[in-house]
Amino acid sequence: MEGYLKAVDGKTGKELWNFHTGSGIVGDVVSYELHGKQFVAVPSGVGGLVGLGLIDLSRSIEGFDGGPLYNLSDHNTLGGMLTIFALPN
Repeated sequence: MEGYLKAVDGKTGKELWNFHTGSGIVGDVVSYELHGKQFVAVPSGVGGLVGLGLIDLSRSIEGFDGGPLYNLSDHNTLGGMLTIFALPN
């Protein structure tokens, strides 16, 4: 939920690279090829029910006590984005 997309070495587990997407990653990373070029895409940002954790939980919300989402606003912002990286040849 901290929003870091990371690449690691498959054999050693050593982190090779990371990028902060601006908000928590909320979906699967997708890799695709277009016109011979490889891309990686990752969705981030929160909304819907999970987005409730970003509003002021110091006031009562009927049927919702915050729970594990209570500190969500420390790491995330409302809204969403799709970050796409082109991999080097």
